[in-house]
Amino acid sequence: MPGVRDVLNRFRPTGVPGPAAAAAVPADRRAALAAELAPVLAELADTRAVAERIVATARQEADRLRADAAAAAARLVADADAGRPAARAAAFAAARTRAERAATDRLAAGRREAQRIDRLAADRAPALTDRAVAVADELLRGPAAAAVR
Repeated sequence: MPGVRDVLNRFRPTGVPGPAAAAAVPADRRAALAAELAPVLAELADTRAVAERIVATARQEADRLRADAAAAAARLVADADAGRPAARAAAFAAARTRAERAATDRLAAGRREAQRIDRLAADRAPALTDRAVAVADELLRGPAAAAVR
């Protein structure tokens, strides 16, 4: 049903500014355009229905994909939770093995250093012993023995 404005627009005088012209009722352009486009829009109704079906199908597929992804994520979390104790135990065992190797390496390095010090002491001991005996002899003989020499 046309509105009041549409009805009143039919009786509006038309013409361009200037000298007075014959009065006329304007053509209803809105109705003419609607009549012209009606067959085209009728043809598009089927296309619109197809598009709506495609959108509905896509939404259903998206919902299904979201549900599948959520289920897969839940399975991954459950698997990770189930495997956590074993992973912790493996990590602890690996760390313990590394620590034991490091301790063994430090112990071996300490033993090598002790052997080096023992060899050095054995090499220096005769000279130091001779020197200690000489100093002791000198102290026992007194200052007069040092002058004779």
